[in-house]
Amino acid sequence: MKTQRRLIWQLYPSYIVLVLCAVLAVSWFATDFMRSFYLEQLRKTLRYHGQVLYAHIADNLTPIDPQGLDRACKAAALQIPVRFTIVLPDGVVVADSDHNPEKMENHGNRPEIRQALEGDIGHAQRYSTTLQEKMMYVAAPVSVEDQFLAVLRTALPVTTIDESLKAIYMQMALAGLVIAVLAAGVGLYVSRRIS
Repeated sequence: MKTQRRLIWQLYPSYIVLVLCAVLAVSWFATDFMRSFYLEQLRKTLRYHGQVLYAHIADNLTPIDPQGLDRACKAAALQIPVRFTIVLPDGVVVADSDHNPEKMENHGNRPEIRQALEGDIGHAQRYSTTLQEKMMYVAAPVSVEDQFLAVLRTALPVTTIDESLKAIYMQMALAGLVIAVLAAGVGLYVSRRIS
């Protein structure tokens, strides 16, 4: 009987550790994949909204009309819950859907703006001191006839994604716990049978 008990406690803990490691690994990969997927979808959405806004501001770009651009950004934000910002090549903000651009600091040092100034689509995630929340930014260069005119930036809070994912993570954790408990029961039964 002692040998039987000793054998059970040699088999059972290693089985439990194996099951827990498998559940944790699958959960980690699944949550990482979901977060990446959601963030990529958010980037695509922001790029699309930037293209939509561009169609409405094209007439205000040559020459640059700050008042017209600002009006267009604010009007677009009433229809779409996205923050729009237009930044000149020197980093000066000429239009913003949420704030008075004249009171905003130079944006030339923002990572997504720097990328756009180099001719690429810029992406960044960071805490916005203006809006007091974590945001995702997508910035695109705006050119007319090969002349670089401005950067059009769109932004949305990442907090909405984090809240959605938190609910999914809780469901996955609960499912993982149920699987671990069931596996522990099966493991104990199998260990007893083997011993």
